[in-house]
Amino acid sequence: MVATPEDIKAMEIFFQSRKLEKVFVLHNAITFNDLPKYVSQVIEGLKSNQMTDTVARPRWEDLVTIRKVLENAR
Repeated sequence: MVATPEDIKAMEIFFQSRKLEKVFVLHNAITFNDLPKYVSQVIEGLKSNQMTDTVARPRWEDLVTIRKVLENAR
């Protein structure tokens, strides 16, 4: 498991407490065209524990990175 259920819940609460822009440019190489949908799908996938670690780990790392960017933008 990439993250504990508590970590996933904390991440879910973080993203639910913010208004997310639909288009989000993380850096020159990565643009999310529907960030709210991406976040929702990743969190649901992590909660259902149906992704392998190989698939889940980069998506979890995406959420962590996006969260850091949003926290630093304040």
